[in-house]
Amino acid sequence: MLPSELYQKKITAAEIQPDLKQEAVIELLDELSEKLTQKGPRLIGAVKNIFFGLPFVHGLYLWGGVGIGKTFLMDIFYQSLTIKKKTRIHFHQFMDNVHRDLNQYLGKKEPLKLVAKHISEKSRVLCFDEFYVKDITDAMVFVGLLKELFALDVCLVLTSNCEPGELYKNGLQRQNFLPAIKLLEKKLTVVHLDSAMDYRTQHLRQAGVYYSPLNKHAKKNMEKAFSLYAEGEILAEPINIFGRKIPIVKCANKIIWFDFDCLCGVPRSQRDYLALVKRFDIILISNIPVIKPEQRDYITCFIHLVDILYDAGIKLIASAEVSPENIYTDSKLDFEFGRTKSRLLEMQSLDYFIH
Repeated sequence: MLPSELYQKKITAAEIQPDLKQEAVIELLDELSEKLTQKGPRLIGAVKNIFFGLPFVHGLYLWGGVGIGKTFLMDIFYQSLTIKKKTRIHFHQFMDNVHRDLNQYLGKKEPLKLVAKHISEKSRVLCFDEFYVKDITDAMVFVGLLKELFALDVCLVLTSNCEPGELYKNGLQRQNFLPAIKLLEKKLTVVHLDSAMDYRTQHLRQAGVYYSPLNKHAKKNMEKAFSLYAEGEILAEPINIFGRKIPIVKCANKIIWFDFDCLCGVPRSQRDYLALVKRFDIILISNIPVIKPEQRDYITCFIHLVDILYDAGIKLIASAEVSPENIYTDSKLDFEFGRTKSRLLEMQSLDYFIH
């Protein structure tokens, strides 16, 4: 399936709206996908770059503002690509892996070549979402690694908030990073997605961030919200907090999704919640129930959680059985839960979520 076919399926299913700016990028991704999956032997030597043809040499660099669909388009490309040797990974996780592999090759001749060869054997296509460089060590290593990856015909598809020339701006020894910028501009097709549509804000305006009752629409909105804000590799392994594993639905970089029972259904200290807000900017909680008077641990945990999220300015997206006012109606904790209700209502506002 070509990216355009998957894109059209989502339009037909009313999951997205047509966007002419996005469709122009989809055409480029179609061309790249076709070149990557064409049959026949790969050329080597001085003419090997003919394999990718023009305008593509080694991939695509897609840049633009937040919320306009860059990640979505890259995911369309990745999902539709039939090549098995492909990797979609957050850039900083990728560089952590590179540093780990470099340590394994200490003392070897030209270790970057060995690392690049190892990467190319596992991945013919690398996709980096929200690509940017801020660490001087990463910057210096990436310069040499990029040259080796291109020499091995690894295809890169990158999304970024800035054009290549703005990468690592004002960074230490930036002059040493300039060769990497030149390589990106030379080897990749650089495309500016300047759509005026902010799909994140549009979704917030249409659906909000609190979905009730618990039905297929609430589930669909939770999935949509996660997909809009997720960046990098999506994981589903339990998260470790102070040596205790807490099951999650999934997480990606600075966003994490819990089921209510896993987060508040067992007694937890406020330290657990404080640890979460240090690691994540957006927290999703699904299946918030009506909490009965006898479930004092549930409501106590929930009150503490909302207080900590609010005080830290964390963005909350939730699905619940009932509206915030009706989650807990017993008078025993009426004062404490009154504050929670007020905060939940404020956290649903567009102004709170965006800022």
